[in-house]
Amino acid sequence: MVGYLFGSVLYGIILDKFGRLKGLIFAVVTVTVAGTVAAFAPVFAVFAFCRFIVAVNGFGAYLAAFLLATEYIGPSKRILCTMLIGIFWSLGYMLLPLFAYFFRTWWILQLVLTVPTILFVSYWWIVPESPRWLLSVGKSKEALKIISKMAKVNKVTLPEDIFNESWKADNEDGLIKEDEETHGKFLLLEMLKLPNMRMKTIILSYVWIANTLVYYGLSFSTSNLGGDDFINCFIAGAVEIPAYAMGIFIPDWRVLGRRGSLIVTMVIGGIACIAASFVPPCGDYIWIGVTVTMISKFCITCSFGIVYVYTAELFPTPVRSMAVGISSMFARIGGIIAPQLLLMATLWENLPALVFGVSAIVAGLLIIPLPETRGKQLPETIEEGERFGKIVGNGRPKSGQIYKVEDAGIEDVRMNAI
Repeated sequence: MVGYLFGSVLYGIILDKFGRLKGLIFAVVTVTVAGTVAAFAPVFAVFAFCRFIVAVNGFGAYLAAFLLATEYIGPSKRILCTMLIGIFWSLGYMLLPLFAYFFRTWWILQLVLTVPTILFVSYWWIVPESPRWLLSVGKSKEALKIISKMAKVNKVTLPEDIFNESWKADNEDGLIKEDEETHGKFLLLEMLKLPNMRMKTIILSYVWIANTLVYYGLSFSTSNLGGDDFINCFIAGAVEIPAYAMGIFIPDWRVLGRRGSLIVTMVIGGIACIAASFVPPCGDYIWIGVTVTMISKFCITCSFGIVYVYTAELFPTPVRSMAVGISSMFARIGGIIAPQLLLMATLWENLPALVFGVSAIVAGLLIIPLPETRGKQLPETIEEGERFGKIVGNGRPKSGQIYKVEDAGIEDVRMNAI
């Protein structure tokens, strides 16, 4: 969890500065090297350090892949792609106990899980860079090449004026290009100067903390179910697949959308968590307690997938990976304190579940003032991000707080080719 904490901050900066694809390849190579060294570590300190490096860069690889998938596609398919990532995460979760069952020696298991990751280096020649990121740093020619290739594969004809003349002129004059000095100013402190983006960041930070707090709290509690450890781990991963599958559909419902789905899943998950704490863990009531607990985990897992795409859609391209990274950094705080909160059961057996449940409900209610992002064009500039779904103020940032970009948005027609 500490490695995830550092990785969320580090790769939030790396992916915005150097690009999504370069960050992905660097993370994959580092994971492979560090994981292999860990298998042959002579002392525990070396093993622990290598595992820390694996966690830092493993999260970086996940974040890079998530952003690439999110930025390749249009609004109508964005949630589908995000949830498919979650489903494959769950499949990996389910495969872990299978490998552990057949490879009982720890260092062999470490190698079996690590060495295959080097295959992802091939993505350098297979996967293109994010056109949205290229446009955000002024590399319109490279972006146009990628979009044209995607259009050819999808048999779509691009409009001749995909980038209008004024946009091209601004790009050639460097008005929308973020050089080293400007890009460096898009750090957290600068983003927090803008009232609406600051409020979004604060609310989502708590939502991420509550989400991971409940998710890992419930996951760490599955050992209390008894039975075979390998089977329990497999079931814990399997229950997440239908949760992510449901997450494909409900965020696109007109009635709920992204925001409504997140509110409903977190509130129901919190209520179920509280209800489970009052079910007697004995006799004929055991199946009721297990069922209610699994309902809570189902809802929290679903919200876990939704919050990723919702966060990415709320923030503009220049700071999108940093925003997701910062949010995930706060999420690791929830993961770190979850096992400590379980110790409160020594004071009162129901206390941990009550804390988890209340945290989830409060998080769901805090989402209410945030804007809906379903079917909306992703904000491409800092100004668009500040004006999008204004929560406080008049939506117009003060002079000097942002780098104004006129007419730099990418219309849906430009990305439909992808």
